[in-house]
Amino acid sequence: MRDSHAAALGLALTFLAGCASSTPYFSGARTTPSGRADVFLGSAVRAPLGDIRRNDLTRTDEERSLLTLLGREGVAPVEGARIGLSDHVDVGVLVSATSVALGARRAFVLDEDTRIVLGLTPRMGFLTGDDARGLSFGVDVPAVLALNFAGIYEVWTGIRAGIDSATGRVGEVTDLSMTGIRAGAVLGVSAGFRTLAVLVELAADYEWWRGSVGANASSLSGVVLTPAFAIRIRL
Repeated sequence: MRDSHAAALGLALTFLAGCASSTPYFSGARTTPSGRADVFLGSAVRAPLGDIRRNDLTRTDEERSLLTLLGREGVAPVEGARIGLSDHVDVGVLVSATSVALGARRAFVLDEDTRIVLGLTPRMGFLTGDDARGLSFGVDVPAVLALNFAGIYEVWTGIRAGIDSATGRVGEVTDLSMTGIRAGAVLGVSAGFRTLAVLVELAADYEWWRGSVGANASSLSGVVLTPAFAIRIRL
């Protein structure tokens, strides 16, 4: 009986591997200008460290199954676009693997080359695999200081917080309910011109996960790094 419970738990948490986001921010030095559009093409990597790294050979099979709750490790493609509604407000969409993030941002000008950019990013993910199905919903709230240097180099750094909730079922009997909270920091740089730029970003977050798989309660926490890069084309 214990082995069957462990197997069911591992299968359920493998299903939830898509619920944690590896969606980057890609702020740039400002919001997208009014009447223009930014298109992003790139990739992001989810890299858990220390206690939440699944590929530690000292872990048991059950521990590795539990750690899949925190999200798939490795590379995911990222595509997206933003449209400027005014010189200080834009909206957009970013797609990474099986998650879709919508976003709205508001910039506050400190001087010609310095801005505070606040965002709100609702997110939805489709969870599938191993006879499992379900959905995840979440939201991120980033706040960054964005700097422009000579119209060629851009730097942004700040903090972000987020929450995710996933529900679903494995097979016909095992119900899933998980909630994750994260808080961390982001640093990004870009180089290029107004129409074409290369962006590189690194986010470091601490994540807490709590919930239940069938009748079993579980909890996990740890640090996750998300390096990412993209080409930005301004139309």
